[in-house]
Amino acid sequence: MIDPMSLASPLLLPLLLFLPDLSTQGRKKTEPTRHVTTPVGLIRVATDEEAKIQVSLLKKHVLPASYKNKKAKKRKRKKGRRVPQADTGLVTRLEAVEALQEIQHRTFVKPLLEILEHDPSTAVQTKAAKAIQAQPKKQVLPAAKKLLDDKDVLKKGTLAAPMIQLIQFYGVRQKTWGKLYRRFGDMGPHAQIALCNAVATRKDYEALKMLLQNLDPPAPANVDDPSNPPASYWEARWKAWQAFKPSLQSAIKVLLGQSFEKSREAMKYIKSEGGIKKLKKKLHG
Repeated sequence: MIDPMSLASPLLLPLLLFLPDLSTQGRKKTEPTRHVTTPVGLIRVATDEEAKIQVSLLKKHVLPASYKNKKAKKRKRKKGRRVPQADTGLVTRLEAVEALQEIQHRTFVKPLLEILEHDPSTAVQTKAAKAIQAQPKKQVLPAAKKLLDDKDVLKKGTLAAPMIQLIQFYGVRQKTWGKLYRRFGDMGPHAQIALCNAVATRKDYEALKMLLQNLDPPAPANVDDPSNPPASYWEARWKAWQAFKPSLQSAIKVLLGQSFEKSREAMKYIKSEGGIKKLKKKLHG
C-alpha cells in the first residue's frame, strides 16, 4: 500500500521554499560595514547607535573637564547654560578622544571642535585635531579653514598641522593657501613643516617667495638696534627654523630642481635659468 503523504511531499516542497524563515523574525537587520577614504587613511563609518554611545562618553568624560576653562565657563554662563562639572582624569579623556580617530560620524565633529578649543590639555587637543581629520568632509573642511584663521591654533603647530593636511587632501581655493603663506612666521614648527610638505606635494610656485624668505637663519637686520626683540625671541625663532628647514629645503628642491643653503644662491640660480616660468616649464612641463 502506498503512503499518500509520500506523494504529497514533492508537491509541497516548492511551497515550503517560499515560506518565511521564522527563526529570523523579530531580529534587527545589521547595517553593512562602510569605509571611506580620509586624510588619515581608510576609516570605518560608525552606525548611528554606535555614534550615540561615543558622543555620550565624550559628554560624560571629556567635555565637562574641557569646560573647566575659565573663559569657556564665563561664555556658557552668559548664555544661561549650565556648565557641567566632573573630575575626569587625563588618561580617560585621551582614550575617549583617541577612539574617534578610527571611526567616522557627522555627530562627532561638534564635540571634537569644542574639545580642541576648550580642553586644558594640549595632548587631548592634539588627539581631537587628529580625530577631526577622520570625520566627514562636509563638516570638517569648513571647520578646518576656520581654525586656520585662529592665531592661537596656528601657534600650536600640533593643532594646525592636521588642519593643513586636511585642506590639502580635500582641496581649497588658492586664496586660502596664499593667506597661510603670509602667516608662516606666526605658526608653530609642526604647522610650518606641514605647510612646506603641502607646497612640495602641490608644486605650488606661489609659495616660492615664502620659502626663500625663510631659508636663511633668523637674525636681526641690525644687531645694535635697541628696538630688537629680546634674545629669547631669537632663540625660539632659531629652534623653529632648525625644525622646519629640512622640509622647506625639500619644497624648494621640488620647485627649483635643487636645494640651497642661502636665499641669494637660489635667486642667482633662478636668474641664470631665465626666470621662474622657464624653470617651471623645464621641470614640470
